[in-house]
Amino acid sequence: MTNGALRVLTWPDYAIRGVESLFGSATGLTVEWNFFDQNEEAFARVRAAPDRFDVILADGSWPGAYMRSGLIEPFDPTVIQGWAHLVPAVAKWCAKSWGSGPGTVMAFPCYWGLRGIIYDPDLVSQPTSWHALSSAPRRSLWLNSQGSEVIAEIALGMGIDPERVYDLTDAELLEVGTELTQMLPAMGGVWRVLSELVIAFQGGAALAEVHTTSLLDNVVRTSGRRLEVAVPSEGTIAYIDGAMIGALSRFPEAAMTFIDTLSCPEGVLAQWRESDGYPCANAIGLDLVRRQPEFRAKLDRSRATSDALERAIMYGPPRNVHGYLSAWRRFLALLEAPVPASVRAAMGLSG
Repeated sequence: MTNGALRVLTWPDYAIRGVESLFGSATGLTVEWNFFDQNEEAFARVRAAPDRFDVILADGSWPGAYMRSGLIEPFDPTVIQGWAHLVPAVAKWCAKSWGSGPGTVMAFPCYWGLRGIIYDPDLVSQPTSWHALSSAPRRSLWLNSQGSEVIAEIALGMGIDPERVYDLTDAELLEVGTELTQMLPAMGGVWRVLSELVIAFQGGAALAEVHTTSLLDNVVRTSGRRLEVAVPSEGTIAYIDGAMIGALSRFPEAAMTFIDTLSCPEGVLAQWRESDGYPCANAIGLDLVRRQPEFRAKLDRSRATSDALERAIMYGPPRNVHGYLSAWRRFLALLEAPVPASVRAAMGLSG
């Protein structure tokens, strides 16, 4: 472990070298990137070693779980330059869900987006329902590795009340498990990072469930396929990614600077240049992105609008985390198609 490194726990596609460079210039520190696949996994790692990370990213209602466990330190968001310029829908949700007392928040909103389905219109009709996943041609469907979100989407397709998709009973989880089992013939594999999704479409995938509709242009550009994106009629899951400060952080002031760098307009542009390009929570940064012709078209095609954000169901920790993970693990254990090694390891599966 590097003594002069800020330790950040995040998703693989948030390791932005431009952000790291900006942060290093401001603090003289480097960044030690640590990655996770699912919120459940990250939470377990922080709970097992609460002094291990300085900055932790989570989304939806997950910061509340960290706060209740004493794993993060609330902070004054007004010291971060983007606080006064949040996208209104993000500011509204953050004030309602991430407030932690007078003048403090659990997490600072950085990026947001919607889950959806990327598809090839030459191979399948536009999917208007999550049911379309199970009717995909044989070996042509790829699912994202975040199992609890896939389960929530299947529940939406089953007609379960959107307010309950993270609070399914054991009987409902069994029903979801049956729906997942029916997908097995259609499954081409599970993907974790963009490169795996690109390879899937290069290999003939027809549909892919994705954790953000903003991936569309990246996949089109790098796979060479003519693809579109759809958001099912039953609704979808939205996320707001929040950066939190570990309760036992060695560098709390530097952690604030990192969050500031991650969410400032320059950091936002670095993210769009180097990575998948997610809508940002900073309205000035988002406007800056829209003024770049190559980014504006991508953002518009993603369907990630503020109105869509307000209508969506927000990510959250399942009330019965064990039940959701067990349902996802049972599905993966039956799946003969490729599953990333890191996902198999996180789920306790061999091979």
